[in-house]
Amino acid sequence: MHTRKEAAEIFRQLAEGVGRSSQPNFFASLVEQLARLLAVDHALIAVVTDANIAETLAVWSRGGLQANLSYPLAGTPCETVVGREPCLYACDVQSRFPEDDLLSQLGADSYMGLPLFGPDGSAIGLLAVLNNRAMAFDGLENEILRIAAAQAGAELGRRQAEAALRKSEAAAKESERR
Repeated sequence: MHTRKEAAEIFRQLAEGVGRSSQPNFFASLVEQLARLLAVDHALIAVVTDANIAETLAVWSRGGLQANLSYPLAGTPCETVVGREPCLYACDVQSRFPEDDLLSQLGADSYMGLPLFGPDGSAIGLLAVLNNRAMAFDGLENEILRIAAAQAGAELGRRQAEAALRKSEAAAKESERR
């Protein structure tokens, strides 16, 4: 259980990280911060494509940032999260999802995932933290994850809207040239 002073410090650190939204390394900073605040072995943020593929935007594992990767959601705990509710597998996550190679590569025993929603409420991605041992979260840790997922969803939605706007403007310029 956390003291009020510890909780205040954790939320101060989280607020500092949230203040970095719109910076290019926002997602990398957020996964690092989550791994440290929650004392988990792995954290990731991913966008989900129409083809039901997760494409990571940032991965923190074994004490450092890792290369981004893509993986199909089918047969993974992430599949149970996207567009739905937060999902906790407190232990034995590998035995529950035996076809998920990433879980075994990481050595994960537990998994907590939260969906990311865009400004319009559409499901656009996920945030997950994994541990190589059993995981139990109290109310403070759940709030940290909820805040982080809301901020990651807002930032991802903002970036997607900017990309769509740039694409639309480029198409308009191209049609003007014709």
